[in-house]
Amino acid sequence: MTTRVFFFNRLNEGVSGADYERWVRDIDYPKARAIPAILSYEVVRIDGPLRDSGVDYDYLELVEITDLDSYKSDLTELPGREQFVTELKSFIGPADVVHGTLIE
Repeated sequence: MTTRVFFFNRLNEGVSGADYERWVRDIDYPKARAIPAILSYEVVRIDGPLRDSGVDYDYLELVEITDLDSYKSDLTELPGREQFVTELKSFIGPADVVHGTLIE
């Protein structure tokens, strides 16, 4: 079974999408993709809704993981975790996060 984690993110007020995307490419992708429990990781810019749902996000993170316990453990042991989280919070506010299992 394949487990996925989805982060629905909004940029903090005053944060440029270009600055956040540069940080994703330069810092986030290399760090996240080096985590053993992560099989794949992508960040998608949301260009707009397909229908008016009242939900407003700027980015979606798609994370394919080996299993939830290993993923959580790897995140707590991430080298430089505090600095990484501080940088992330400078771009992104509180996120909506869900996980689920792929139906195959």
